[in-house]
Amino acid sequence: MLGTIIGAVAPFLGKMIGLGGSTSKLAVKAVSGVLGVDIDDPEALDTALEKATPDQVAEIQRIDAEYKVSLARLEVDDRKSARNRQIQLKDNFPSYLGSFLIVGFFVIIVVMMMKSIPTDNGELLDALIGALAAMASSAVFYFFGGGKK
Repeated sequence: MLGTIIGAVAPFLGKMIGLGGSTSKLAVKAVSGVLGVDIDDPEALDTALEKATPDQVAEIQRIDAEYKVSLARLEVDDRKSARNRQIQLKDNFPSYLGSFLIVGFFVIIVVMMMKSIPTDNGELLDALIGALAAMASSAVFYFFGGGKK
């Protein structure tokens, strides 16, 4: 409920609240700080959100944009630090692993096109291919950058 109300004003914070856990607490703390409400009183927070002034809404939207940029920056820094580690240690394992995942993904696709798959193993194979596809795409993003421009 709370994530939906906040999501109408600040979509990113609403998603954070919907995730639960520490990200949810962080978002609720930021919004409750703007509204001057105790973080442990969800009913008071709901009421304060409904009666928020335009200045408070603008501040919540500013925080929403700030959190979104901060998360994007963290993702970039994380990828950059992994690449720097590989360069500094002259470690080829990530390259080998990435190559194995990408080649393995395409080999599995070709084998699936050439062979019939027993219906009993269909769901398991779908799950394995999905996992392999996710790992292969992560390897591509690691070496060539993310898909978001």
